[in-house]
Amino acid sequence: MMGGTSTITLRAFITICLLCVYVVYVPSHCSVVVDAPSSSTQPSPRFTGVKGIGIDERVEPSPTVRVYAYTPRGSFNPSSSLYADRITRALEWQAYRSEALNLKNLHSRLMHNQRRQLGRIIDASEKRG
Repeated sequence: MMGGTSTITLRAFITICLLCVYVVYVPSHCSVVVDAPSSSTQPSPRFTGVKGIGIDERVEPSPTVRVYAYTPRGSFNPSSSLYADRITRALEWQAYRSEALNLKNLHSRLMHNQRRQLGRIIDASEKRG
């Protein structure tokens, strides 16, 4: 019985100690860590937008961003004349093909209508005749 009570008391004591360490040590540690960078280093005025004596806006009014892209040989590069010509040829071929299919469909519809009209004429002449 006595062993169970001492275990609970020991657990309570350890819990209270850890709680005290957490309450006292961690906030003071965090405040030091949080305050240190802001007080010791100031960001460059060109990025904060602060204007004042000694800041020349002509030097760098805003940061310049440049993107360099490497296109390996044979990869797709839309600015290349080779690919521009190839795309133009493909689009022209697609337009020609769709136009040819439209003409073919138009021809087949005209032939079908002509056969139907001839069938009506023949039927009408047979009924009269």
